[in-house]
Amino acid sequence: ARGLNGHGSPGNEVECEQIVWTSTKSVVPSTGPAGGKVKWNSHVWRRGTVPIWWGAEIKNTVGEAEIYIKTDPYKGCSKYYARLYERYYVDVGGAKVEAYKADKAVREGGEQVPAPKFPITMVNLLRCALGKPELLLSEKFQQSLRLVRAEHPHLDVHMLNFDWHANVKTLGEEKTVEGLWSKMQSAVQQTGLNSGEIDLAEGTEGGAGGAEVSRMALAVRGLTSRQRGMLRYNCADSLDRTNLASYFGSVQILVEQCRRAGVHIETAVRGGPRTPGGTSGGAKGGGGRDAGAAGPNVRREEGLPPGWESRLDSVTGHTFYIDHNNKTTTWKRPEVPAASKDKVAGADRAGAEDAGRSVLHSEFGAFGHCFEDVKHTLMPQ
Repeated sequence: ARGLNGHGSPGNEVECEQIVWTSTKSVVPSTGPAGGKVKWNSHVWRRGTVPIWWGAEIKNTVGEAEIYIKTDPYKGCSKYYARLYERYYVDVGGAKVEAYKADKAVREGGEQVPAPKFPITMVNLLRCALGKPELLLSEKFQQSLRLVRAEHPHLDVHMLNFDWHANVKTLGEEKTVEGLWSKMQSAVQQTGLNSGEIDLAEGTEGGAGGAEVSRMALAVRGLTSRQRGMLRYNCADSLDRTNLASYFGSVQILVEQCRRAGVHIETAVRGGPRTPGGTSGGAKGGGGRDAGAAGPNVRREEGLPPGWESRLDSVTGHTFYIDHNNKTTTWKRPEVPAASKDKVAGADRAGAEDAGRSVLHSEFGAFGHCFEDVKHTLMPQ
């Protein structure tokens, strides 16, 4: 299923939510809440096919499917985005009502009244290169957003273009993920999280038959803050590329969710934030390897002498060691003098704690770090 249908709903449209919670008392779902408090936060995003009228036809087994745009491709677009706004925008102090009043005034030729914004970011992963069948679809998609904004000024809908296939071909998979993180950082921070606290002692209430209050009702009651926007991912079919982009986007958000919940899933992100593709300079040591660059195969190990680090050789898969003091490399693990072992171990622990604090105590702190840093932080070997 592709594109919009007669109800203004796109094919393969799914709402996703990632939830993190901590409780002061063990809660067994089968028996219900037994008291205590639960602090929780969540992030909601959506995914689906391109929300205009279009289709695709496979004419041969070689090459890409032929994309065709239907007559009046923008029919139902405004209905779709208005429904997103209605579903997720929070009516605080009549703000939603004022937004609709401002929209109505503009459509009737009256004075434009500033309306509260709820940004909806469409993360578009389609191919955008000349000669690619998806280029036309991407252009029509962009045009649909312009028309929606013109018709409904209160709808803050915009597109973030990221040609996934072209970036993988040019940069490789890891740098593509870093590039996606770089482009999404502002939108993710602007969107924020839902959060709240539930008093599990309120799991039941008196009244007619002492009816139990649903957990959904408890969650709504305990809501303290809401998302300030919405992310929506798409490729052509909302399959492989959308799976990858939404997964890696949610990884960054998970780090922030756990930080806010006080769940320390991180070991430590070493070396500080880096720009995608950035390295630190250095001289070359034995064997022609770069003894100073902070490449993607760095393997941090405790118990090495001061000024040493280990890395994984991408060709052999074996670990080699770099002596930054003398700018040399060796396959043999260096020995630590007995007198300095305790000092080295203590310094390693202190460095890890400092690095961990710098990430855990800053909002969306994992953004800016390279793929391998985040990978080894969340899945330490």
